[in-house]
Amino acid sequence: MNIYDWFDVDNKEHIIAFVELTNKGMWPKGFIPEEIQFPPGWQILLFSKLGVRWVKFFMEEKKDG
Repeated sequence: MNIYDWFDVDNKEHIIAFVELTNKGMWPKGFIPEEIQFPPGWQILLFSKLGVRWVKFFMEEKKDG
């Protein structure tokens, strides 16, 4: 499985680990299962996945408010 499919933007532990990656330049030790593969451009894919989730969240909030 690749990182894009495995990474869950609605999982708080995944988000905390992603913040550590962006702050320290590496995932928390033991966070990534051994079978996870990293295709070329995986960072862009994750940023895109997070961005799409943020837009969805924002639009849902806008609808409610």
